[in-house]
Amino acid sequence: RPPDPLGIPVIAAPLPDYSGLKTTIMLRNLPANLQERGLRVVLASRGFEGKYDALHVPQDVRSGCNRGYAYINFVNHQYYREAEVALQG
Repeated sequence: RPPDPLGIPVIAAPLPDYSGLKTTIMLRNLPANLQERGLRVVLASRGFEGKYDALHVPQDVRSGCNRGYAYINFVNHQYYREAEVALQG
């Protein structure tokens, strides 16, 4: 293995295999005027408050509108599955 350029020893531990345990969902076809705060309200009204740890709603800088999609990372696979069912079309 090549030496670390900063001289810091690198210790690598094997990562767990999470391939079958999805936690991030992508929502598509969001209304253009829906902002992150509004999506948080929608999620809370559906019982998902506190069940996710990251939410990203990309915004168009010029228009201030979202780009029509968002990503939500749930804290575990079970909440992901619940959202997958609750947020379908």
